[in-house]
Amino acid sequence: MTESLKKAIAQLKTLPADEQDAIAARLLAEMEDDLSPMRQARSTNGCYRRPPQPLG
Repeated sequence: MTESLKKAIAQLKTLPADEQDAIAARLLAEMEDDLSPMRQARSTNGCYRRPPQPLG
């Protein structure tokens, strides 16, 4: 886990439970959106290559 993520989680721990749950739901939804193309490609041809990322 990166230091940035550790700091973010430490800050999240100070929030009320309902706010933690709301942020967790958004984070999980974002991660699911990011993983969907990989899962689809993997089911299609058995592997996935991430498209090139723009420089800068």
